Amino acid sequence: MTVEQWSGTGTELAERIKLKRPRHLVVISRDKYRPHLYLDTDEVARQVSGSADVVIVDNGRTTYELEEALPPGDTVYGNAGRVYPGDLLGHSHRYPSVPILAERADLVAQRTQDLINLVHGMPKLRSEHQRAAAAAAEAAVAGTVVGVHDSGEDAFVLLESGAVTSLRHDSLVPGVRLDWYVPEQMQVSGTLTSAGLNLRSSLIKQQIMDVYSYGDVVLALVKKVREDYAYLEPLPGDSIRVSRTDVTSNPQDSLADFLTVGEVVPARLVSKKGKQRLVLHDVDEDEPVREAPALITGGPPWLVYGRNLAPKHDDGAHAGAESAPEARGEHEDGADAAGELQTPAAPAESIAAGAGTAEAPSGVVQLAGLDAERLGELSGAVGELLREVAPLKALLAGAQRGLLGQSGGSDAGLREQLREQRAEIVKLREEVDRHKQQVRDIRRRAKGAKSQPSGRRGLPVDDFATVEDALRFEVYVEWVSRVDAAEKPHFPLPDHYDVGEKFVDSFMALQPEAQGKTLKALVDILTGRAHKIPSRQVHALRTGDGGDDPQIERADGARCFRASVEVNAPSARRVHYWKLPDGTIELHEVVIHDKTTV
Repeated sequence: MTVEQWSGTGTELAERIKLKRPRHLVVISRDKYRPHLYLDTDEVARQVSGSADVVIVDNGRTTYELEEALPPGDTVYGNAGRVYPGDLLGHSHRYPSVPILAERADLVAQRTQDLINLVHGMPKLRSEHQRAAAAAAEAAVAGTVVGVHDSGEDAFVLLESGAVTSLRHDSLVPGVRLDWYVPEQMQVSGTLTSAGLNLRSSLIKQQIMDVYSYGDVVLALVKKVREDYAYLEPLPGDSIRVSRTDVTSNPQDSLADFLTVGEVVPARLVSKKGKQRLVLHDVDEDEPVREAPALITGGPPWLVYGRNLAPKHDDGAHAGAESAPEARGEHEDGADAAGELQTPAAPAESIAAGAGTAEAPSGVVQLAGLDAERLGELSGAVGELLREVAPLKALLAGAQRGLLGQSGGSDAGLREQLREQRAEIVKLREEVDRHKQQVRDIRRRAKGAKSQPSGRRGLPVDDFATVEDALRFEVYVEWVSRVDAAEKPHFPLPDHYDVGEKFVDSFMALQPEAQGKTLKALVDILTGRAHKIPSRQVHALRTGDGGDDPQIERADGARCFRASVEVNAPSARRVHYWKLPDGTIELHEVVIHDKTTV
């Protein structure tokens, strides 16, 4: 038997681990930045060939993803091996073995035998006949989601038969709240097992580029925040590293002041040196954001802007990748932004307020006039009540459908109990929301002040001989800020471009805020990036409204184009510009949306 070198993602390896496999799986992680893996992998494969498969995975991004997708403590990293049991006879829960560390040259034989012994010591696997019988006993069922635990980890499904069963988030998409993608009242179908309802056949397998294109503004979940980098997920398990320059142009800024673990944020999906990246600093408030994909057939978008996870402390991940340059810093200790009070815009009756798990910065609390201890008590009370509501809903739904037998008035009793709980939740939530609204407003103002230390005051015309010179200077400054250092060679500001007679006057007629948005559009136009950004809506300006009408053209051969400064806004601005036969850009005029002539 040969050893398999793992070439997939860590998320895919986690899915393989979770399957009810007919054989055990030995996963050996290897730190490729250390000289040797002190383990005889070929000997392991030979000795366990009758009952286990052996996979080697390189330490770094893959093991980081593996850790994110597995339950806490179940991962493997560094130079080590671990056995993940297959479909065991008489066991509903399968736990991995202890990890075997392989870091000493004088212990190669002993550590190799230790790993082999763990495989041989595993409980007995189901036979093919037993597996077939178990599969036959798993019936296909359908039902309705009638309640979600406030933790988001469990849901209650009322089956068509009248029975109530459970649904676990770690059986579908670990780390994502169930009510984000399997909400209440959703119709679901799957397989009923001894552990509850299995919906894995309904999961949609997709990658980032299956649902988005480069240039799109997409929603992403903030998974980790450090001072100079963060990790965001446009799809569960697809983490993209974001550097400080992707968020702010100020090298002194801390990303903890801009991002919070659990936030859902808009970011532009770009490609840098062949890698997927997310950029936040050039996303305008009025830019359209692509809808997030569903994770399960028939489900809603898994991310919604303004709906955030309640903050929790991020423990900094595993230490085995500390020597890998690509992963350096990813698994190191350090504080994250989870200490700030967060306001999840929770779906009604399904998500706890969550503030009790966060520690409020004293400055924010004092400024807002809040009682942090009282806020924690309120949030805790909401959570306790919500823990009781979900099962009550499940029982009530069954009673309403007459599927729980003759209850002798229990239906009315359940209704009254549920009504009382809901009334108490509403009362507490109102007080929580009042407190948290103050925190949110202060935090938003602080973030805005951080990213824009001084308001825009228009062109510095007094510092230049002409207004056009001031405009060119501001375009250059905007290019320096808007285009990352790594992208500047690919999107240079042209040495020469023309400014038409009407352009300066039309630009100076704008308010300072609109001037700032226009400068961003000008940089995109002049560097050629505008064609790659859908929200710029670059197109030929034509002599009429029809798509077949000819493009407006001057006598010198220059052709006129139109690009959006802003979208979904009253009197949204557009930039009209000419492209000369030699490729030179001439800025013509800033106009409102309705003006389509030159």
